Amino acid sequence: MVRLDFRGVPNREPLEPGYYMASIQEAILKESSTGKPMLSITYSIFGHSDGTPVDSVRKLWDNFILTDSALWRAKQFFDAIEIDTNAIVEIDPTDIVGLRLGVKVIQEIFNGIEIRNTVKGFKTMAQMANAADAESDLPF
Repeated sequence: MVRLDFRGVPNREPLEPGYYMASIQEAILKESSTGKPMLSITYSIFGHSDGTPVDSVRKLWDNFILTDSALWRAKQFFDAIEIDTNAIVEIDPTDIVGLRLGVKVIQEIFNGIEIRNTVKGFKTMAQMANAADAESDLPF
């Protein structure tokens, strides 16, 4: 006989679309499948946009191709973690581990059948707080 306690098993259903609070759990420089330099990020999702915690810490993954034609997205990411992108940025990826930001999560179909979350946008934590404050002021 085996005894299993499922009370602490986290939910693995996709997150609903919207903004979430996240921290950077891991940042690694690697090479993409096409041989391009890439920054690979693992996020820990810890809260909804209004500050309430998610039912269990969730993880999402993101990749940034570091070529001139794709730097626009990396710039949005670095702006959200409040690293000055008005000049050349030289950073050790481990220096950004633990930083927090808002991530816009969408749902996409994978392999024609599975719904997966994808990160499609970013906000600073101050922007997240301002948005939550504005929502709490709504009359309905």
